[in-house]
Amino acid sequence: MSTAKENIEQRLTEILQRDNAACVVLDGEWGVGKTTFWKNFSNEKFKENSVYVSLFGKESIQEIKQEIGIQIYKRNKYISEFSEKAKNLRFDKVIDEVTPKLGSALIGCISFFKKENFKDVIICFDDFERISDKINLKDVLGTISEYKEQQNCHIVMILNCSKMTAPAKETQKEDKKNLEDKELKNTSQIKEDKTELEIILSEYKDKIMDYEFYYDPTPQESFNIVSSELEEVYRDAALQYFEKHAINNIRVMRRAINALNDYKQHLEDKLQKYQPIKDNAITYILGISIINAMNSSAEI
Repeated sequence: MSTAKENIEQRLTEILQRDNAACVVLDGEWGVGKTTFWKNFSNEKFKENSVYVSLFGKESIQEIKQEIGIQIYKRNKYISEFSEKAKNLRFDKVIDEVTPKLGSALIGCISFFKKENFKDVIICFDDFERISDKINLKDVLGTISEYKEQQNCHIVMILNCSKMTAPAKETQKEDKKNLEDKELKNTSQIKEDKTELEIILSEYKDKIMDYEFYYDPTPQESFNIVSSELEEVYRDAALQYFEKHAINNIRVMRRAINALNDYKQHLEDKLQKYQPIKDNAITYILGISIINAMNSSAEI
């Protein structure tokens, strides 16, 4: 489901205010600002209830649960199950400073919390494409299901589905070619050769994913996020270039912004009196920096 940015915000607000837990997938290409969009939106609408965890760098399910537990603990400022016993022990200080490893392990356990500790919590899981090979994706999705079904937490999953399924599709394509070479064209056999990743995504899509939104901002919307990083004198020219070439990737924009800022002294000192040449130079700098950003191995 592809929707305008404003409509996604409106729908997310409505869905995440419901009493019954829902799982929302925020899909989109790399670099378009999905994470930035979510953080800005959640800070504005659900700052007190939002928990964010990046899967990048995590090496176990327990580590993921620990981070979620710590954020929920800090949100509540106490753990209800132990709050009475810990009144005179500065329990927050014990967990945060005295026994950080033990504290993290404990509050990583869902059973450590009571149901009310999860009330109105929204957990965002990001960076699925960068998940460690030490963690099974099925276990991660199972954990997400646990928070949704048992604790009634709303879930937001940020991912680039095309990148996650691309290896599977390539594998199937290669397998199909090999089968054809061997004159084995049985479709059921090709199906069995699908990678585990695609099978898992398909299985859990029906089980836990309730809504899917495809985040595809306009160049203007993406540029609004990073425009303050560019010298004001070049903003109009940069935006016109991004709009002309339908560029909405924030990472690519930043490379172009850095290039323009780097060349400011030369542009202003040496070409100030030659506006047509200066305009051409700005366009050239934008083009080269964008080509390099999109394909670092491109030969110029």
